[in-house]
Amino acid sequence: MAGNVALVRAQAPAATIAIRAARLFDGTSDSTIADAVVLVQGSRIAAKGSRLAIPAGARVVDLGDATILPGFIDAHTHVTKESSDDWNADTVAGLRRTIPEATLRAAEFARRTLMAGFTTVRDVGASSYIDVGLRNAIGRDPRRHRLDRARIVSRR
Repeated sequence: MAGNVALVRAQAPAATIAIRAARLFDGTSDSTIADAVVLVQGSRIAAKGSRLAIPAGARVVDLGDATILPGFIDAHTHVTKESSDDWNADTVAGLRRTIPEATLRAAEFARRTLMAGFTTVRDVGASSYIDVGLRNAIGRDPRRHRLDRARIVSRR
């Protein structure tokens, strides 16, 4: 029995975060919601609305005069590359990069994409499975990665 003892650990309830802003556009109608409050419990949105009551003990993030938007989706990205006005120079530079360097750059490009409001992207072309590795690293344990709310959909 000593080897088969299972320990059950009580999980604490997920912390609540209340996000306040002047407006919320949730995409369910053509208008915005004034005096918006979004309640987040753990990794899920628990409630949204105008002037919602904020639970005691909730961490409040006040965005002031901002408008809260849903995460955007980009269905055609190349997360491992960044282009400029000189396609030829970009292509040659890309060929000279090692796989580890390209991977580190891809993580930065993914972070920039997330900071621009895109929470889901579909990568449509990457070499050496860099997109798959990045997707797996982000999805494995999001608390350990800076891209903790992003999703990458790979073609592989």
